[in-house]
Amino acid sequence: MLIVHILVKERVASAITETVTLTYEERCRHRQRLVTDQGREVHLALPRATVLRHGDALISVPELTVEVVAAPESVIDIKASDWLTSARVAHQLGNWHRPVQILSEGILRTLRDAPLHDWLSRSGIRFEEAERPFHPNLLGAGHHP
Repeated sequence: MLIVHILVKERVASAITETVTLTYEERCRHRQRLVTDQGREVHLALPRATVLRHGDALISVPELTVEVVAAPESVIDIKASDWLTSARVAHQLGNWHRPVQILSEGILRTLRDAPLHDWLSRSGIRFEEAERPFHPNLLGAGHHP
């Protein structure tokens, strides 16, 4: 069993590379027991508010590297026809406290759920459902003390 207390800042060349595939929600848990895709047990005991990102190395020593892989998830890619509609969608997602990934093409990606699907359909806003990794933008601070 491996215990991880801090993320690796510099990787070393390793004989073996293993991966741990995690959803966004799982990447937000700073304490958890994981099993690599190859079957090795890893325990996380990271500082609070640590969010793992695709490609992060949990362990990197000459014998082994354990790397995080973002799992494909059910997402909705929202393709607003103009900036006003995009702002309206972003406002609504914020009101619902939904994490959002803003893509360079102006697409807003969020996790799929029925109420959002229904609202977008009723509003006539273009969207596409897909299975893709989800990497929300986490630059802002929460508004709750």
